[in-house]
Amino acid sequence: MLTPLTSTVDTTVINVAGAIVGLVSIILALAWWRYLAR
Repeated sequence: MLTPLTSTVDTTVINVAGAIVGLVSIILALAWWRYLAR
């Protein structure tokens, strides 16, 4: 990392990506559950 700023940006991007992946996985799990439960 050239500057602390890039490190901060990378951390933010990783956190946002992790949150998106978590939400998508929850949505897929709910959709799969409803598919099985119908």
